[in-house]
Amino acid sequence: MAAPAKFLFDTDFAAGTPREPTVTVSEHGAKLAETDAAAYRRGFAEGQRDAEAEIGRRIAATFERIAAGIDQAAGALTAIEARRRMLWLFPTAWKRPRSTKPTGNGFERDTE
Repeated sequence: MAAPAKFLFDTDFAAGTPREPTVTVSEHGAKLAETDAAAYRRGFAEGQRDAEAEIGRRIAATFERIAAGIDQAAGALTAIEARRRMLWLFPTAWKRPRSTKPTGNGFERDTE
């Protein structure tokens, strides 16, 4: 048969010999300040990296918008160049509209 459980209600565990602190208050304060400074430096560096990444994303997006604008302008200039070349090669193929009201850009093909 197992031994009956012994309850230690009457034992005072706090009444032991007083222990010396393993770290002094000044050492603890110095280590705490040191870890706070290191955490601040790590957080600041991470914030800088995040800001630089965001700046890079914004610059890339701006360059993409500029490239799209340049492509659009190049397409418009190509169309203008093709129209001028057509007018130079075939001056009779393009006439002004016969109506009295202005329509379009004035370079529609004469279908009559």
